Amino acid sequence: MTSLSVDDYKDVLKALFPSGPAWKLEPGKNITALAEGFAPEMNRYDLSISGLLDEIDPGTSVDLLPEWENLLGCVWNGSDPLSVRQANVLTRLTAVGDQSVGYFIGLAKGLGFNLTITEYMEAVAGSPAGCSCINQYYKFTAVFNLPVTPDNTGNKGILQEIVGQNQPAHIAIIFNWQ
Repeated sequence: MTSLSVDDYKDVLKALFPSGPAWKLEPGKNITALAEGFAPEMNRYDLSISGLLDEIDPGTSVDLLPEWENLLGCVWNGSDPLSVRQANVLTRLTAVGDQSVGYFIGLAKGLGFNLTITEYMEAVAGSPAGCSCINQYYKFTAVFNLPVTPDNTGNKGILQEIVGQNQPAHIAIIFNWQ
């Protein structure tokens, strides 16, 4: 969305005045000064409204980002870059919750991680050879294997917090940062 310039608003306001001897739009006249005085304010409001459209979207918000974080219960440690904070808010806002492996992979992908999940099962008679079998105490355990890159380092705590809030009650999750 493009905004009109101050000169455009001057022209628009001048075009709105009626014609006639009382409304002569000449330099130095009061009516011309009125139009020229209102034009910068109208331009400022126009720019503010255009900026408001960016603030409505939490993925592009800057000025309203603290309000988005407060609304969604995000914790900001003071050192996270703006893009990490925006991704955190957007992920929390769009997360609907699920217990599937695909849900957690998508959640991690939204924060910049290439997640693989290793699920274990209890060794029982008839288990396939070479399966990821462990003892009975870890049968409801999943290992989240996450490579760390410079792009996603700041999101580690955010991912752990969001996964912790959405993890199924019967599964223990172990984070394996690589």
